[in-house]
Amino acid sequence: MFLRRATYLLSCLLIFGLAQQAMAGTAPLLNKMTKEDSLASSRVLFDFSVLPEYRIEPSGQRIDLFFTEATAAPFLHLLPEDDKIVKILLARSQKELMVSILLRQIPANVTVAASQTAATVELELFWQKAGGGRPAIAFRISGLPSRQANTSSSAPFIKSRFNGQWQKFFGEYQTPLLMNLPLNVSRPTLPRFGFEQASPAFAAVLKKLEDKAPKEARALLQNISSTELSQIGLFKKQLLQVEALLRDGSAEQSLAILEKIPREELSLGLQQRAGYLHNLTLALTDDRYGAMAWHAELEKLLLEGPYLCHFKLLQAEIALLNNDGPLALKKLLWEKSHWPEALRSIHELRIADAQVATGQSREALPYYLKRMQGVGLPTNDLFSFQQAAKAFFDNQHWEKAHLLYQRLANLLPETDATSQALFLSSLASYNNGEQKAAMLQFRLLREDFPRTSGDIRAWLKMLDHGLSTVEERHLLQGLRDYPTILSLTRDRKLREEIIFKLGITLHLHGESLRAIDTLGQLRRNFASSPLRGEAEALMAEILPPELERLISEGEDLQAVVLLEKYRELLIRGDGKWPFLPKLANAFTQLGLFERGCRVYLYLLDNTRSKEDAENFYLPLASLYYDRDEYTLAEKYSTAYLNNYPKGADRTALFLLRLRALYKLARFEEAAELLQKKHYPRSTEIELLATEIYWELGDYNKVIDFANRLGDRGEAIPPSGLLLEAEALRRLGHAKQALPLYEVLAEEGTFGDQATYRCGQILLAKGERARALKLFQKLVEKGKNDLWQQLASDFVAAETY
Repeated sequence: MFLRRATYLLSCLLIFGLAQQAMAGTAPLLNKMTKEDSLASSRVLFDFSVLPEYRIEPSGQRIDLFFTEATAAPFLHLLPEDDKIVKILLARSQKELMVSILLRQIPANVTVAASQTAATVELELFWQKAGGGRPAIAFRISGLPSRQANTSSSAPFIKSRFNGQWQKFFGEYQTPLLMNLPLNVSRPTLPRFGFEQASPAFAAVLKKLEDKAPKEARALLQNISSTELSQIGLFKKQLLQVEALLRDGSAEQSLAILEKIPREELSLGLQQRAGYLHNLTLALTDDRYGAMAWHAELEKLLLEGPYLCHFKLLQAEIALLNNDGPLALKKLLWEKSHWPEALRSIHELRIADAQVATGQSREALPYYLKRMQGVGLPTNDLFSFQQAAKAFFDNQHWEKAHLLYQRLANLLPETDATSQALFLSSLASYNNGEQKAAMLQFRLLREDFPRTSGDIRAWLKMLDHGLSTVEERHLLQGLRDYPTILSLTRDRKLREEIIFKLGITLHLHGESLRAIDTLGQLRRNFASSPLRGEAEALMAEILPPELERLISEGEDLQAVVLLEKYRELLIRGDGKWPFLPKLANAFTQLGLFERGCRVYLYLLDNTRSKEDAENFYLPLASLYYDRDEYTLAEKYSTAYLNNYPKGADRTALFLLRLRALYKLARFEEAAELLQKKHYPRSTEIELLATEIYWELGDYNKVIDFANRLGDRGEAIPPSGLLLEAEALRRLGHAKQALPLYEVLAEEGTFGDQATYRCGQILLAKGERARALKLFQKLVEKGKNDLWQQLASDFVAAETY
């Protein structure tokens, strides 16, 4: 069995590799994506095997690029999330590859260019319109032109309908509470297709399954002797066992049986049944993504057969489990669908559930009302019960929402979920004008369910009720309670609401500077928050009088920092800014890296002498490196090394340049620097050299640089020791590598890998017993899944 699986796996990998090569030879292959940021723009480069035809469709913060006949390479790495990009998605149709880029802000302009010779497509995103001065810093400094009124950077704060009356925000805004009750995957009765001429014993089993008596069906199956069955009969018995186990809640056992059934030996009808049951089993064992991986292939198999509607229902339910309501609705309303009578009820219920999940709760209301007046909402399907309650709540049917959430609370076994349902029930009463009764319900909820989600929500609602009056006692209570509530919740949207309401409370209490600081935290830490616009509107209202107060009291530096932090006001000055380096450092400490870079760039451009500029290269290059702008980090590191070959920061910037080149995968350039006789020596540089030469495959150099650390009497760090050992092993010097691996195995950092390598080397030396002992130890005590699995495979093969 082990050899058969290994042979099968190798065959699949070979076929897959040949298929990829064939595709690469006939169609453009997207091999690589890279991004470079500058102060005013970002450039995204798409590297293809052959230049495809392309088109672009920008839409606000989303940019869609379509490449004709192109495919993505299996090793393609998408760009990570950063301060410019939220997410990148790939989608492949029959004729096009779509790359969809979601940005954190709408670019001022977008351009696309292509290079036929390099087979690259270059997308450039401009973050501010042309014109105005260089954005070194946001306020006017002597030698820089002032901002122009028509530039995007001078746009006013967004206006809010709450300006001048922020107390109304407490009564009108609250983060929706979305109860996350899991959906129970349906297990509908399957048609008898494939069992039309079932034996009396099989017919009895099918009848028990149709009567929802899986335990009795299992008992009947145990009485059927497998030895008396034909091969087809045995397969049918196994499939019935799978179905009975699934209905009896034993999905894991079902999966074990299914994996032993040779699908290729089944008839088409039994293949279809087995395929559906396997997908259902994966969903019931919480392997939803594993189930989704087979959907396209399984849909083709089930296209002509009685299980297609069952499969569409299963696809929809998996989509709902993954919070993908649109996909669920698409599967439930697929074209040319004709659902069998046995599935009509669950089909209609799931359509309504999906409509609520996609914001179409008004369309779902008639079905829920009809069901409530008939058989009633399913009390054994809490997900659907919750969706019905939400539909009535969203459409302001407060009385029905109150009753449904109250009933739901009685059905829920888990305390936190019960508290959420009770809160929503009380909130429906509050919204229905029964505020006095609702406030009493909130208080009782807090007493009965402390430290739950419902408790926190009730606490916040009670604060909202009091703060809308702007009475001093309620303001003081808000200032005391909001930080406490914030420490009790990890829900991102709720934290955004709490911080913003704390900012409003501080403002209403006359603590403007603390309010600005709190709202600034919201802007920094929750950049994509829906409350960002409201926070900026409130800050625009607070800032002018507060800045005027700071300047009048002689707090010029604090005023300038505040101005630059929020980039909204101009100040007048005499052009002398001795505190700018400290200001840049303050920006760095606050995490405002881009603004810190701008200050350092201004200092480099405007210092009177070369000596004065020397101190600004290291912090500037470090900031660029920390922001993953490796090209700019390498640029300014190189500039320093050229301008100050014996400067005080030479070693630090040489190391920074090497690190930037390493991140950019420009290993040959890094190696050239290391070949110079007088490069600065340090443990960090030589340790990084081992990694650079490892990437180049120059294992002799890896060993050389690792030994240089030892030659200076320094202990070689574990990462360097590991690379030295790996290099020795690659060069065929396993005997020399073994002592190094043994040290690493005891050291712990790379212990699992080192232990596995020791076992490999001992195995090659013929010391099989010692190797097996090491592998067994790794299986039992290892912490790294990869090495533990490799050792486990060896042990399993040895003991097979």
